Amino acid sequence: MTSFIRLTSTVALLGLAVASAQAQPAAKKQLIAHRGASGYAPEHTLEAYRLALTQGAEYLVTFDSDGQHLASEIALLVAPLQEGRADVALGTRFALGGTAVDISRKRALVLKLATMFSRRVTGLDITDTHNGFRGLTRSAAERLRITQNRMAHASQILEEIARLGLRYVEVPVTIRYTEYSLLKGQKLANGFNILWESMTEMFSR
Repeated sequence: MTSFIRLTSTVALLGLAVASAQAQPAAKKQLIAHRGASGYAPEHTLEAYRLALTQGAEYLVTFDSDGQHLASEIALLVAPLQEGRADVALGTRFALGGTAVDISRKRALVLKLATMFSRRVTGLDITDTHNGFRGLTRSAAERLRITQNRMAHASQILEEIARLGLRYVEVPVTIRYTEYSLLKGQKLANGFNILWESMTEMFSR
């Protein structure tokens, strides 16, 4: 399920994955697409981006609404965009100040390997990858060209940042791994599929 929520006159939140009441108040939720239990799908994501831009949002925030992220930290991602210091703000659980609550050693290792791969491919100086908590300015969102399928599009966003020369900053955020989020969120084994899809896309160009 993907929902578009207007938080203020200029900031739009794109809630991605299975909706949680904490992240998406019912009174402000507008459903864009839902395909059974498909969860996080790029075509839904892009529709939410388009609607946010059509309705005049100047800043867009993507948010995994399976309970992993804290709505209270949205302002941290928007701040460097509003201050003109960056075009994209990337949430990181691994940089100083970031937190990964109850993350397993295996998951942490897979994410670190994925981050190393992303750094090598994109040349970006990042400490985290496939973190769904990110913020973009309107101009950045309008320029992104996303073609990858499913969760691998998160890697393509990083590639687009590098290709377009967008200014980016990492913002320490909190990721909470609970029984609910692990049940509804990204499966650990899918990380290897994502890496494969990303490499296939990269070498097919």
